[in-house]
Amino acid sequence: MIAICENDRVYLAISIAKYRKDDYISLAPFDIVKPDNLPIWKVEGKKNTLMAGYAECPAVDQVRYAEKLFKREINTETLRGHTVERLRGIGESIVGLSKEGDILGRYIVACKDRAYKIARGVALEIEDVFVDCSDADYIEASLEKNASLDIEKRLLALSEDYEAYTGSRLAPFAVMDTKTEKIRIINN
Repeated sequence: MIAICENDRVYLAISIAKYRKDDYISLAPFDIVKPDNLPIWKVEGKKNTLMAGYAECPAVDQVRYAEKLFKREINTETLRGHTVERLRGIGESIVGLSKEGDILGRYIVACKDRAYKIARGVALEIEDVFVDCSDADYIEASLEKNASLDIEKRLLALSEDYEAYTGSRLAPFAVMDTKTEKIRIINN
């Protein structure tokens, strides 16, 4: 999962190529890009609000359709309290976690021009760029290096950098932003 805060919006992106290679994902390539199958989505009932979660996490679909996941205002305080408790409750209902148990999965919440990481019962604000996957340091460095490019060129440059580093491409990407709330596929 990638979050990029810039200008007046937040972009959430996932590598479809990396997602397709995941052992937990058993979807045909054309099915992967259907909105209900992507681990990024628009939060129903909240304007300019998106969310992303790990697709292999058994709670992602329940979180996607959960009611009252957020209070009226989204900020670090309300996420740490109300939202983390709701996520913990969803996890308990799926796998019977205790009250002391961790929330199930890691998530990114993007609202207008702000983004937050939620993991292990903690919510932290994302300042600029955040990457949560293997090779995160390398991916984040490439995104920072290409910060002057628009989002499409920046992600394609990332894919090229990553291919030079690992031999594998990250493109295509599924991308959403808090301004348009629409999924775009970016490929070269």
